[in-house]
Amino acid sequence: MRNRLLAILIGSLLLPTPSWALGGAVFAPGVSTAAATVGERFSVDILLDPHGEKIDTARALVTFPPDLIRVDSVTLGTLLSRQSPGNSFDNAAGTISEGGFLLGSSVQSGGTFATITFNPLKAGTAKISIGGSSKLIANGEEKGTGAYGEETVTISETSVDVGPAIALSSLSHPSQDAWYKSNAFVADWSGPDKQTVTGWLTAFDQSPTTDPTEKLSAKILTKTVDKISDGTWYFHLKGVLAGATYTKTAHYRVQVDATPPNVIAPTTARIRYLEGESALLTFGTTDETSGIDHYEVSMDNGAYEPATSPMVLKELKVGDAFVQVKAIDRAGNATFGKTGFRVYAEDTVLSSEDLAARDKEKGEIDALSKSGSPQPSPTSITTKAIVISGLAVLAGAGILAAMRRKKRKSISKK
Repeated sequence: MRNRLLAILIGSLLLPTPSWALGGAVFAPGVSTAAATVGERFSVDILLDPHGEKIDTARALVTFPPDLIRVDSVTLGTLLSRQSPGNSFDNAAGTISEGGFLLGSSVQSGGTFATITFNPLKAGTAKISIGGSSKLIANGEEKGTGAYGEETVTISETSVDVGPAIALSSLSHPSQDAWYKSNAFVADWSGPDKQTVTGWLTAFDQSPTTDPTEKLSAKILTKTVDKISDGTWYFHLKGVLAGATYTKTAHYRVQVDATPPNVIAPTTARIRYLEGESALLTFGTTDETSGIDHYEVSMDNGAYEPATSPMVLKELKVGDAFVQVKAIDRAGNATFGKTGFRVYAEDTVLSSEDLAARDKEKGEIDALSKSGSPQPSPTSITTKAIVISGLAVLAGAGILAAMRRKKRKSISKK
């Protein structure tokens, strides 16, 4: 039961939660006004001040003008360092959703919740706003004020001669927006047209704006960096031209995640079912670096198929059922979890404990079916599973408080 509650908790971090009495905790941008130049990245800190509250879960919902700036990366700070599922940014819509949490502890002092790195596209005034629907939660209760402010960034055109551009790419990590398992990065480039390069300057670090200083021969047009640890990195390159002038510095983002997601422990409400009944399968986990991309489920060693939690397994057949769940992060790493239960003939007499558990589970399934959530078509899983995306009915920040209050009771029933 404890694992089941944990799986539901993890899923709840994906979704907006109900509003309880507001507290005093706030999000705020690092500064109210700032200046930037087209083509030169800048960063915005999202600060968290608990104001005496014990915050254990938070999600910042940020908007920005996508015609003026685009997101390069979002990095959680150390306050709530465990990444919530569903973290994302959309450069077409101009939105960011970044969540973090702690299990078994909380924060009461302020600091940087997350850092967002933007790339200015053109001159103008960009307002970066932290939405009132952002969440600051303590023990399952909303503690945010609902008013979090914005940062105004004045973007100007480049006023100095930045020199000719160079073409920088990578065969090992071809997309700067994607995550990769490989921790060996290979950069390759070409010099500017009609310009004589006398040497190159490079750097590799986790800052998006570094001015490179490591020297390379003009004849070298590739560089390999290996044994890269998980995270977001940048390769920086600048060409040295005759007359002590330089090319414009090129910055290339490298996203590495070679670590599988955290442990996943799928659970069903019971371990004993009768033929023809339905079972409610719940699962969920987190990934510290790239985040969970999706889940897949296999029944009785059948093919894995995409699924979301909770999942209703219908028309159970007599025998032992074996369920495997695969959590896949955005770099393609996978973690596997498994569970099982036994299905008896429909005339089998169940114990009073099993009957009580059956009634409770049936109520949860009925609530999901009536929640109005879209119902996908049945999959080809052998038990005719139907994925029900009604997690909001079971989820919510209050589950964290429930898990803590019922911890001992749940363990005793396990």
